[in-house]
Amino acid sequence: MFNLNKIIILIAILVFPVAYINAENITNSGFIAGNIWYSQDPFFAGEEVRIYTIVFNSNQDDLLGTIEFYNNDELLGTKDFSLSGGGNTQNIWIDWVATEGVHKISAKIVKPRISKVGGEETIISLENNQTGENERIVDVDTDGDRIGNTKDSDDDNDGILDIEDTKPLTFDAIPEPEEDSLIDDVAKLVKENTPEVVVEQTTNIIEKVEDLRKTGSKKTEEKIIELKKEISVINEEADKLKKDQPTTTKDQILDKESYKKPWSYIQLFFFTAFNSLLDYGAIFYTTVFGILLYIAKLIINRVYRRDYY
Repeated sequence: MFNLNKIIILIAILVFPVAYINAENITNSGFIAGNIWYSQDPFFAGEEVRIYTIVFNSNQDDLLGTIEFYNNDELLGTKDFSLSGGGNTQNIWIDWVATEGVHKISAKIVKPRISKVGGEETIISLENNQTGENERIVDVDTDGDRIGNTKDSDDDNDGILDIEDTKPLTFDAIPEPEEDSLIDDVAKLVKENTPEVVVEQTTNIIEKVEDLRKTGSKKTEEKIIELKKEISVINEEADKLKKDQPTTTKDQILDKESYKKPWSYIQLFFFTAFNSLLDYGAIFYTTVFGILLYIAKLIINRVYRRDYY
């Protein structure tokens, strides 16, 4: 009759390598609990971010292994590492495209082993082999203004508050001020005080100018949004350089790129001022009328001087 205990021990030896049975337990290496961080903060759905963690090795031997990154217990990817002993640390990362919702990010070390002098590797058991979970709620940023929709009062940045917007996630043109009456009054004034021969042409000119004003207003609004996004990208790239690049390389790159941000702000100021002028018909036509009067005055003065002399 076979001895049942002997059979169980024999199966265990065959199934599990001896190295695991005799694995040394290491307590002074691995993860510091809770050490998950990101390449940018905040980040939003659809953006690619880098998830970081750090491994330490206070053991005298070199530490090797594989780090698995998880999102809500779903494997995101793996990274192998090799870390020399004597109190050294190493940053390990993985890139991830964030999605909307609640995420619990974590990492753990698998297949840990130490490498002794001479290259002999020994499988070990790490006590500090998990980071713990870092919970993040990822929001959507529809208009790219770096404010998530849950906190943004105007998700699509169209100038209409979400509580008043029938399509809060769709950019709609900012409603034109009630200026039709102004155009009608100008047309009526022209018609009453101008011979019929030129009424039609004058009215057409006024309509074309008005169409030009509205088109210009829309174009400048689009340019303002584009510049705001450009400035946001420049700020993000600068923050990323501060974290990822060596000091010398970072300073060189920042020196080359330093002109971009002031130039973007200058453009933003110009287009914002010009958009304000185009946005309000009363201000626009008053300005145009004043310019025309000034030009007319210069012409009259020039003609008067010529006739005088």
